[in-house]
Amino acid sequence: MNTVEQTYNHLSCELLQSTANLVLLVAGLLGFSLLGLILIHRYIKYYRRRQAYIPISESKQEQDVWLQSITMEKGNIVSPGLLSPSACDILQPLSHTSLLPSSGTLAAQAREQQSERSAIEARISTFSKASSPDAGEEVQKRNESVLQMSDEDVEGGRTWKRVVVEYN
Repeated sequence: MNTVEQTYNHLSCELLQSTANLVLLVAGLLGFSLLGLILIHRYIKYYRRRQAYIPISESKQEQDVWLQSITMEKGNIVSPGLLSPSACDILQPLSHTSLLPSSGTLAAQAREQQSERSAIEARISTFSKASSPDAGEEVQKRNESVLQMSDEDVEGGRTWKRVVVEYN
C-alpha cells in the first residue's frame, strides 16, 4: 500500500510539473505571437503611410505628366524623361506634416505687428509734437488708416478691419 501511495504521489507531482511546463510554454508562445502581430501591424502602418506620400502611377504616361509638372514648377528645361524625381520632389514640405503656421499667416502677423508699431510711434510723435487743444479750439481728424486683415486656419477663415484715427 505504501508503494502505491508513493507511486500515486510521484505521478501526481510529475503531472503537475508537466502541466506547469506546458502552461509556461503556451504563455511564451502566445507572448511571442502577440509581439510578432504588433510588429507586423506597425510595419504595415509604416508602409501604408510611406506609400501615401509617394505618387504611384499606373502607366508610363501618368508618370511622365507628373515629372513634367515637377520640372515645370522648378523652372527646369531639361527633358523629364532623362531625370528621376529627387527626394525633394517626393517628400512633402515640413509645413505640411507639422503644426507650423503657413508663411501667409506669418506674413500677416508680421504686417500686423509692424502696423501696430508704426501706429504707436505715430501717436507718440503726435503727442510729443502737438499740444492739447485750447478750450475754444476745434478738434480735427488728422489721419485715418484702414487695414483689412484676414487669417485662415483649420477652424476656417476670419477677416476683420482695423481702423486707426489720429486727431489734432
